[in-house]
Amino acid sequence: MSELYFSAFEPIITKSTGTSTSSFTHFHDEYEIVLFEHCDIRIFCQNKWFSVRDGDILYVPKRMIHRYDYLNMQQYTRTVISFKAEDILPFLRAIGCESLLNNQVMCNSHILTPSRNAFVRLLRKADDLLDIYNTFQETNEALAAGVLQARLVSILYEVMLLCQTHTKSDIRSKSNAYVQRTIQYIDAHYTENLSLDALAEKLHISKYYLCYLFKRHTGLTIIKYLQYRRINEAQKMMLYDNKSIALISDACGFGSLQHFYKVFREISGCSPAQYKKTATARARDR
Repeated sequence: MSELYFSAFEPIITKSTGTSTSSFTHFHDEYEIVLFEHCDIRIFCQNKWFSVRDGDILYVPKRMIHRYDYLNMQQYTRTVISFKAEDILPFLRAIGCESLLNNQVMCNSHILTPSRNAFVRLLRKADDLLDIYNTFQETNEALAAGVLQARLVSILYEVMLLCQTHTKSDIRSKSNAYVQRTIQYIDAHYTENLSLDALAEKLHISKYYLCYLFKRHTGLTIIKYLQYRRINEAQKMMLYDNKSIALISDACGFGSLQHFYKVFREISGCSPAQYKKTATARARDR
C-alpha cells in the first residue's frame, strides 16, 4: 500500500490489493475517486445499488452515505484518490474553475464505465501523483503542492466529463424502489419525529416487510439509516454554523440531548464537543 500526502496528515492516494468479506456503510468529509482494476462488488450510493466490475470508477462527493458489499471472497485491486474541498479550492479559484466542484454533476455520486483507454489513462495520472510527490517533496514543498493540485484538477475534469457520458445504470427491482422511496422520504423529513408506522403507511406496505427489505438492500435498519442521516447533518452544522450543540441536536430531529450524544459518539467515534473543537481548529489552521 502506498500513500501520498498534501500535508503530513492527509493521504490523497492509496493503492491496495486484498480480499474483504466485510460490508460497511460510511460517509466522510473527503471527495473520493476509486478506480477498480479488479473487483466484484456492489456499491450502495445515492439511494441506489450498483454492480461494479473491473475497469469501473466510483466518484463520491463529500458526506454522501455509501456502502460497499464485497462478493464471493474475490480479491480486489483499487486505487483511491481522496481530498478535501479546502485542499484544492484555493487553486481552483486562482484559475477561475471553482465551479468544477460545485456544479450539479459533481455534487452527486456516480459509477462510471469508461473505455479501457480512458481507465488506463486515469490510472496513470493517479500513479503520476505519487511520483511527483516523491520527486519534489524534499526540495520544494510549495512547488510539489502546486503541481499536485494541477494534476488533480486534470483528473477531476476528466471524471466530470465521464459523469456526463459514461454513468452506469443502477440495479432495478420493485423491492429496490420501496427502499429508494423510503430513503427519499427520510432525507426530506429527518428533522421530524419519524416512526416506522408512519413510513409504512406512507408507502402502503407492511411495516415488517419494509424493515426486512430495507435491511436486506442497505445492510442497515431504517432507524440506523435515519441516525446516519441526522448525524451527517449535525456534523455539517458544526462545521458551518455557530449554533450550540443543543440547538443542533434539536434541529436534526433528536428528541433529547442525551440521545444525540449517544448516537453521535457511536457514529463519529467522538463526542459532539470534541468533533466541533477539532473542526474549528482545522478551519482556523487553513
